[in-house]
This record gives sequence, structure tokens and C-alpha cells, in this order.
Amino acid sequence: MNDSGASKSGCFSLPFIMFGVVGLVAALYSAYWVWMSGEIRKGAVDWVEAQRNWGSTVEYSDLSVSGYPFRFVLQADDPVMQNVLPQTRWEGETLQLIAQSWNLNHILIRIPGENDVRLPDRQEVTFYPGDKTIGSLVFKDGRLKRLGLEAPELNGEFGTGEAFELAGLSLGLAPMPDTATDLKLALSLDELSLPSAVDGAEWLGDQLDHLVVWIEVENFYPLVEGELTETEWKVDRNQIHLRRGELEMGPLKAASQASVTLDRDNNPDGTVGVHLLEPETLKSALEAEGVMTRDIETVINTLKAINSNGAFATVKVKDRKFSLPIIGTIGEY
Repeated sequence: MNDSGASKSGCFSLPFIMFGVVGLVAALYSAYWVWMSGEIRKGAVDWVEAQRNWGSTVEYSDLSVSGYPFRFVLQADDPVMQNVLPQTRWEGETLQLIAQSWNLNHILIRIPGENDVRLPDRQEVTFYPGDKTIGSLVFKDGRLKRLGLEAPELNGEFGTGEAFELAGLSLGLAPMPDTATDLKLALSLDELSLPSAVDGAEWLGDQLDHLVVWIEVENFYPLVEGELTETEWKVDRNQIHLRRGELEMGPLKAASQASVTLDRDNNPDGTVGVHLLEPETLKSALEAEGVMTRDIETVINTLKAINSNGAFATVKVKDRKFSLPIIGTIGEY
């Protein structure tokens, strides 16, 4: 009988022990969250002071940390950031930096509401990100390794009051999977509506319907992390590769590829592959606008002939000049 009573006593005590352990873990985790939230806020305040000491303007009306239990959400209300060089200014309604409590190296960024930006050329832009717009930063060993931005919808207006809208914006910068020292930049845009056509290229219209840019930069991370100087990077003839370029805007529908190096004056040296998808449509648009010239027509016809079998026409870029086989120089800058 005594053994049976002891067994029942043990069975009854087990749930209490388990609840006790869970309670202890929860208490320890809560203490960690409170401590870490304080460290995050202190780190933000220290960063603000450091920027101010460098001459930048950083202001906010309130700074708080929330998100318990699984996230840390650092929120600044009415944030203002202004740099001296270059002279840029951003003012928003809210800035949120979000991280999971178990991975502080991956930070999500949200800036909902109205955002006012002043660019170095003094031009002002106001934009309103959609609810699903979000940025992403990934750090490794204290250094930024990945940057991303997803903006399914975004609209705004320039300081002149002219409005613009974009849809399907995606931007990503990350190390190449097979070569961690190289950078891969991927940019895509489904649609961009401008307030008016681009000056000097009115024939393009005011609607961009498709844009894709995939770029690889050799030894980018050693360069930005100080392991290579800019001169060393150029002397080693590290290349910038445009792996995929696609553009659809008005009558211009084109694809491109490129591989170039940069000289000491940042002038490119290399080749650019060009493929016009609808050359006759492009010629008609240029003729309708009265900007077609004999030289432009010759270039388009040459590209059309080379592109006819699906090949890219190779344009040589050197000494600030563009040249095509047979034709020779087709442009300078």
C-alpha cells in the first residue's frame, strides 16, 4: 500500500514540476527580452548621438521597443534624417526596425505613411509605400551582406506636384552563391507611370511596362570592406557583368548583356550585347516624332540584321565611344 501511495504522489507532482520548469524558462526568457529591448534602445540612442557628432541631423518625437514575446520592434515616431554630404533629407511618419528575437542579424524595415525626401540636387519627392512594402538587411560578422526591397505598390509626387506610380518593384543585393566575394544585384519593375515623358526622349512616352536588371560585380565585398583599394580593384581588371537586361517602354523593347571594366577615371571598357525586339515599331515612332536621322536608321537596321537569328549585336565600348562592326563609331559621351 505504501508503494502505491508513493507512485500516485509522484504522478501528481510531475505536472507541477513541468509547469514549474516552463514557468522558469518563461521568466528567464522574459527577463532576456526586457534586457535586450533596453540594449536595443540604448544602441539606437548611441547611434543617433554618433550621427549628430558627425554633423548629421537625426530627430524623432518618440523612441520605443515593442513586439514581445517573439520580436523586437524598434519604432521611431516622426523621424527626420539629414546628411551634410551629400545634402539629403528624409522625413517620415514612422520608422520601424523589426527582428525576430532569435535572429538579430536579419532586420526588416517599414516606413508606412507619408515620406518626404530632398535629393542632393534639391529636388523634393513625396512617396507613400503600400502596406506590403518592406526592406530587409542581413548582417554577418557585423557587416552588411544582403539588402532587399519589395514594393508591390508605391505612389508619390515630385515637388512640382506631378504624380508618379510604380508597381512590382523588387531590389536585391547579395553575395553570389558560388563566389561569396562577388555581388549580385537584381532589380525588376513591373510598371512605372511618370507624370510626363523624359525630356529629349518624348517618343518613349510616360509609361515603363517592364524592367529587369541583373548585375554581377567581381570582388565587390573585398572592395567595400577595405581589403582592396579602388585602385587595386581597377588594376586587377575586375569586371562588371550585366547578365540580364530587359526594357519595355513605349516603342522601345530591348534586351542587353554586357561585360566591362573601369579605368582610373571610371570610364567603361568592354562590350555590350544589344537585341531589339521590334525594330520597325521603333523606327516608326522615331519618324513620327521627327527625330529619325540617317545615322540612327543605319544603326537600327544593322542591329535588326544581326538580331534576326536571335543573336545579340556586340557593341564595343572604349575611350568613351560606342562602335559596331562595319559601321564603326555610333556614339560618344
